[in-house]
Amino acid sequence: MMFDRLRLVLNKGLKYVNIPVPVISSFIAKKEPELFSKALQIRRDVFVDEQGTPPDMEPDTVDFRSDCVQFLLYDNTVPVATGRLFPEADNADTGTFDKPDKRMARIGRMAIQKTYRGSGLGKFLLKHILDVGQAQYGYSKFVLDAQEYAQGFYRSCGFQSVGERFIPEGDNLWHVKMVLVTK
Repeated sequence: MMFDRLRLVLNKGLKYVNIPVPVISSFIAKKEPELFSKALQIRRDVFVDEQGTPPDMEPDTVDFRSDCVQFLLYDNTVPVATGRLFPEADNADTGTFDKPDKRMARIGRMAIQKTYRGSGLGKFLLKHILDVGQAQYGYSKFVLDAQEYAQGFYRSCGFQSVGERFIPEGDNLWHVKMVLVTK
């Protein structure tokens, strides 16, 4: 892959090595509609075209909340992956979201173009989202609804499954609620 390159100095500055470094933009959809349209195209490619999710599921109302941060990962100038982060209420393990908890966030709409899957970009993007959530917003708990087949990926990133599998309203794939506590 042709990521932007970063030169690192090794051995007292005498050797250089090129390491691929993807570029990630973070933004609020209402403020950056052009960036959001790129993220939305990835989601439509993955969720609607590949997985058969109804087209009216993309976008949803959460996308336009002022506290929903969108992420867009690029291979050079080509957008290839996306995800989002927004505040969540407490009690994620029980499925009831009625007690606000400023330390908890929800990660969602993680999508990677087919040709980039298995490249490590998913972990890179997820780690970036977690880092931003912790450093910029003070989140220490993260919840997501993983498609059932992706549980292993999220487990490898530290998430734990909670509750029974379910099919979200309007969707056609089994999901599992997963939680990560960082502090």
